[in-house]
Amino acid sequence: IVHLMGMGRFIDVQVSAFEDGERVRVAFDLVPLRQSRRIVFAGELGLPEETLREFVADRLGPSPPHSRAADIARALEELLADNGFLRAKVERPERDATPADGDLDFRVLSGVRALVRTVSYRADDPEDAKDMEARVPLRTGSFLDRAGLRRRLDDVVERWRARGRHAKPDRKSVV
Repeated sequence: IVHLMGMGRFIDVQVSAFEDGERVRVAFDLVPLRQSRRIVFAGELGLPEETLREFVADRLGPSPPHSRAADIARALEELLADNGFLRAKVERPERDATPADGDLDFRVLSGVRALVRTVSYRADDPEDAKDMEARVPLRTGSFLDRAGLRRRLDDVVERWRARGRHAKPDRKSVV
């Protein structure tokens, strides 16, 4: 029961046991949460609507329950931040918690996309700085891609570790 309720897909789970000859028959009555018919985005999306929709579907399925709306909003804010919209807000418009039409509405306020202002590569060994610059190319004036930057930095760290170095990335200097 705890596991089924913890899945976030059911409002109620009732278990009944019945004698069935020399056996016991167990019945589970599951009352499903109301699923959304569709997800509707409004406002300044920042990213293509299809990107937002695919992200939600990958995380929570194509029609997540209304009870996951706060989780969806937080996840979308993280997605937008990873794509340079550092002050993005995703809100539920004022309306019934589970509207009659089944739609799950979100108002997206992406804000301004962050630009890379300054880029510098520093290392004790100049070859390390060149290697970093080649593997983690950033250009002044380009849009910040935080997720891509993290991925490239992690790849460099793994490459250096494979070469016998114990690189410890300075995450404080990475947005």
